[in-house]
Amino acid sequence: MASKNPPRFIELPESDATGRIRDIYADIRLCLGAPMVNLVYRHMACQPGCLEWAWGVLRPLFVSGEIAGAAEALVGGVEGAGAFEITGPIDAEAQAALVTVLDAYNRANPMNLIALELLSLALAGDFEPASGREDVASEPPVGEPAPILPSMLDADQVAPETADLMRLLARQSTGGGDDVIPSLYRHLAHWPQCLAVVSGALAVFLAETDLDAAAGRLAGEAGAAAARLPLRAPEGLPPPSLAQRESLRELIGFFPAAICRMIVIGTYLRRSLPG
Repeated sequence: MASKNPPRFIELPESDATGRIRDIYADIRLCLGAPMVNLVYRHMACQPGCLEWAWGVLRPLFVSGEIAGAAEALVGGVEGAGAFEITGPIDAEAQAALVTVLDAYNRANPMNLIALELLSLALAGDFEPASGREDVASEPPVGEPAPILPSMLDADQVAPETADLMRLLARQSTGGGDDVIPSLYRHLAHWPQCLAVVSGALAVFLAETDLDAAAGRLAGEAGAAAARLPLRAPEGLPPPSLAQRESLRELIGFFPAAICRMIVIGTYLRRSLPG
């Protein structure tokens, strides 16, 4: 079933972040082991104090590895994401970029899905007592350096035919409008033919798969996984304001469903590529 057209989410790009927001962005990349800061956080940064509160809630569970563990278990059972060999005129550079971008988003999206479910619980005040978690490390373990992703391009920065492909992929991926182009495709806009081949692969996938059903199952499992994690109120931060709550609820109202679809799509596309 197609979703309603989402609102256009404003964002604070990583390149424009300063001060405390820049520091949180760097911490997000470190804690997720990801080379990018996803749109959900870039949008939170536009509402004063929103990202600070949300990251205060989420950071301990990222540092402890509990969100990553729940996310790994979540994607292990992704259904409806069989693969076929992606063929088409993609050169080696574009295919390498596609693999790198998919790997980054396939790692981050499941964690961010659970994070949004946790924020929904946090807005309802569903916290555990503050005591009893002193054993959790304050810093994330040092992992492998995150890869560098191609810069993101907006639809107004590319040729009209490339912008049309980006919007088509947005419609294919969200099941609704093209007002929010998933960041994954914005990285790949440097290679229009890559976007065309991916869109063709998705057309085959969508003709053979009930994406809404697969995404719906994933959403239910993500909610259950989040409810099992020990959520604590952030120390030293006041409760979110009304404006901050409205901003978070807007995100929670749209992004979990979209992320679920992108997890299934990303899993399918990655299984269809070598390496």
